[in-house]
Amino acid sequence: MVQPGDDLGEIIRAALSAANVTLVDGDIVCLAQKIVSKAEGQLVALADVTPSEEAVELAEKTLKDPRMVELILRESSEVMRHKPGVLIMRHKLGLVGAHAGIDQSNVDHSEGEQALLLPKDPDASAQRLREDLAANNSVQVGVVITDSQNRPWRMGTTGVAIGCAGFTVLEDYRGGNDVYGRELKVTLINRADAIAGAATLVMGETTEKIPLAIVRGAERSHHQSTDRRRSLSLMSKILAITGGVGGAKLALGLSKVLSPEELVFAVNTGDDFEHLGLHISPDIDSLTYALAEENNTELGWGRAGETWQFIETLGQLGGEDWFRLGDKDLALHMQRTQLLRSGSTLTEATAQITRAFGIMHTIAPMTDDHVRTIVHSDQGALAFQHYFVREQCRPAVSGFEFAGIESAHLNPIITETLKDCRGVIICPSNPYVSVDPLLSLPGMRDALQNIPVIAVSPIVGGMAIKGPAAKMMQELNVPASAPAVAGHYGYLLDGFVMDLTDADQSGEIAVHTRVTETIMNSLQRRIELARFCVEFLHAL
Repeated sequence: MVQPGDDLGEIIRAALSAANVTLVDGDIVCLAQKIVSKAEGQLVALADVTPSEEAVELAEKTLKDPRMVELILRESSEVMRHKPGVLIMRHKLGLVGAHAGIDQSNVDHSEGEQALLLPKDPDASAQRLREDLAANNSVQVGVVITDSQNRPWRMGTTGVAIGCAGFTVLEDYRGGNDVYGRELKVTLINRADAIAGAATLVMGETTEKIPLAIVRGAERSHHQSTDRRRSLSLMSKILAITGGVGGAKLALGLSKVLSPEELVFAVNTGDDFEHLGLHISPDIDSLTYALAEENNTELGWGRAGETWQFIETLGQLGGEDWFRLGDKDLALHMQRTQLLRSGSTLTEATAQITRAFGIMHTIAPMTDDHVRTIVHSDQGALAFQHYFVREQCRPAVSGFEFAGIESAHLNPIITETLKDCRGVIICPSNPYVSVDPLLSLPGMRDALQNIPVIAVSPIVGGMAIKGPAAKMMQELNVPASAPAVAGHYGYLLDGFVMDLTDADQSGEIAVHTRVTETIMNSLQRRIELARFCVEFLHAL
């Protein structure tokens, strides 16, 4: 039996040798998801799982173990459907299926109940195995990681591909002709799932103990194929990069224009900090309140209907009250901190909190690792919130540092979204402290190279609509202008959106530029700007 840490390449070579089978170029190696997950240590002991209130409530509705439901929620970005005995989820990788792919069959429960999760990144797992086989077997093969899935309105399960590498996954006949010369308009062949289905039929799904199949001849194609890396998901998404209040305004508009299946938010976490024993994520919270339409429009930040008894009492007692924590806001920070201390990642904690607010769109923190923005100024190096809130942006800025960025990992949700992405919209956030932390994560700029990217200027008429962006630019000896923002993003951009006020400066921008009203002082304006950006992106 496969154990955590086992070398799947060695196991495959031993199995092929025992069966007297030699791999040849073009073979497709199909593996059951379970052995990949086991080798990658994706087993979780249910005794170590503490169900949340949400999990307990959903477990009662679905008649399932609350511990299993808690794991399912942690692995998912959305509850698609539920009823007694049924729980259909959208996995955070984008896959849709029962229980977010979590399974207890063919798992050793001799030392207590366990559950097996999907691989963290099935495509990456497939690619690593392909490279191993190429290096040690001197062959160029494809790899499919298979799983079983039910289908709507059909009885029984069939094999599907959840991870692929090294072969054509989709074959696109659209625009061609059938045998009678009629134009084909929708014919897109899913070769990966067809191969996975055939392999699963051979491997079996119960007690056969055959987790490996070799498919030979399938890579011979009768048609010019599509990109080998193309996603199998039905609908590619738009990624919106956001941070701060200005970005959250456009994000709300985008959420009204694009469905949760079409849109993912990537959010800056460089502003995060620990204060009064709590983990505070200002940009995530600004976006959460905006999408839930519970943001405080009077203050321009925080939550609507806020009260201040805690922070006022703290100040009376001589405590630190420079960071204005409202009572409702405090509850959110306490819940997040509790989740993190109990072992949840920031992504998992964010998913649970946003679900509680009724938010259906995915909010992906840029990383689950510790990255903190440091502002270098005439008063020395300041943690961002000390500069922004305690010092109220008074110090003169000389530069920025993102502590921990070199060892941080891009959120897998963002990585997966970028694999088959219609485009990226950089919201009108501060380019230096809200967007640059995300763009500075290892691999992010490379991932954007072949994807259309547009940005919306946060500078209008030489001023920032919200926040210190213009002041920072001036102190860095950079013109506080829309063209300077476009220049800051440089080669990443394919398009740029600027306000009508600055229309006469559009000729200074190297990329295709469109001009419109970008000041979003109403929900309707946010929706209109969102539509403008989506249409611009599609036109590129």
